[in-house]
This record gives sequence, structure tokens and C-alpha cells, in this order.
Amino acid sequence: MAKASKKKALSDDKIVKDVVKKYGSQIDLKSQPFVLTEILRTYGKLFDDPDGGLPPGGTPPPPPPGPSERRYEDMLLKEIQSVRRQVKALSAKMGQTGKV
Repeated sequence: MAKASKKKALSDDKIVKDVVKKYGSQIDLKSQPFVLTEILRTYGKLFDDPDGGLPPGGTPPPPPPGPSERRYEDMLLKEIQSVRRQVKALSAKMGQTGKV
């Protein structure tokens, strides 16, 4: 790991040296504001994070369902249980009389 950070530091040093060589050791952004944009366009990609900035381990799991989603699930479960009881009662009634 120390080797990778040393390599990155060398790369940063090279970028700074290149910018100083091309634009000088001091940049007056009031008189030449385009210089900053040019530097960012030229060297900005070198500082991009290769994994896109995601946390280690990939994307995080989705959040738990909100209160309205839980209420819907509870209502749905109650309706399913109600239908189940009705079917059970109807089946028992059919078994006793032989017809509905």
C-alpha cells in the first residue's frame, strides 16, 4: 500500500512540475481565468477515483420500507387471512351439506 501512495505522490509531483513549467509558479486567475479550466481539463482525469466513489463492498442495500409501505403490507396480509377464513368456512359448509 505504501508503494501505491508513493507512486501517486510521484505522479502528483510530476503534474505540479508540468503545470509550473507551462503556466509559471504563480497563476493570476483574475487576468487569465481560462487557465484554471485548461488545467482541470488537462489533468482532472488523473485524479478520478477508479471505482466511481462507491463505498467498499459495492452499493449499499436499499432502505427498509417506509410506514406507508408497511401499512399496505399489513392490510394485504389481513385481507388474505380474511379470504382464507372464508374459504375454510365455505369448505366446511360444503362438507356438511354437500352443497353451497
